[in-house]
Amino acid sequence: MKLSDGTQNFWSQIRGYSLSSALTIAVAFHFYGWRVASIIAFFLFICFIWLLSDIKEKLIRSQSDKFNYETASIEDYPLLNFNWFQDQTNQLELLGFVQVMDYKIAQTSGFAKCFAHPDNYCYAEVNEVFKATGESFSRNVSIMSSLEQGWTLSSINQEVSITASIAYGFWRNPRSVRIYYPTLSLEELFHKHLQMRQQMITNIGVALLTDVSWDNYVEKQQEATIYRKKAVKQKSLLLAMIDVTKFELNPKSEWLGDYAKFVK
Repeated sequence: MKLSDGTQNFWSQIRGYSLSSALTIAVAFHFYGWRVASIIAFFLFICFIWLLSDIKEKLIRSQSDKFNYETASIEDYPLLNFNWFQDQTNQLELLGFVQVMDYKIAQTSGFAKCFAHPDNYCYAEVNEVFKATGESFSRNVSIMSSLEQGWTLSSINQEVSITASIAYGFWRNPRSVRIYYPTLSLEELFHKHLQMRQQMITNIGVALLTDVSWDNYVEKQQEATIYRKKAVKQKSLLLAMIDVTKFELNPKSEWLGDYAKFVK
């Protein structure tokens, strides 16, 4: 699979800097000896560290500190696929989900419907995101459950794509299990989710959290927002970009994190 433009640009910068630095050091060594070449190499290494720090700082600044949401109405989005949204809503309601909130993330072009299941204690979200041109970028339905000790499970009826590479490389949570099921109906997705959730409860030995209020949903999203920014700050940019690149070359439909240890 082809790498994204951002990943190609990053490695292009690294490759260009490395080649120009190697050439500079080689010329310095040829004309002035190893002492001067060593000094220049040290200086270029410091510049390289600064380059990585600058890129990382820009990425950190792009991460929000708060889950900024606004209530929204589907009528305000003429580009939405209304028939698809209504169909997904009907299917979720037949499965026992109750609509909780229509919302959008501030300063983004997308719309989401949040649902909660009062008996099985999980959330569902139907969303559609648009490009700057107004063209639909993606739409999917995800089902989410929270367990004790910070464990979460997300089941998504979408084909995993390279657009998830940054999330995978920089801020995937080792206690957040995410599985993509592109070919399942909503009913099948729901049953798969409940089945996987029970396996996690049994294998890890944790209990299901039963608060499925909108306030709790916002709280969980706020915790995830804080975690993402913290993860970006703590992770090495080079190691993260290696993970991003590997993911884009071979996208993973199962993000098991630390749960893989319990599976084994």
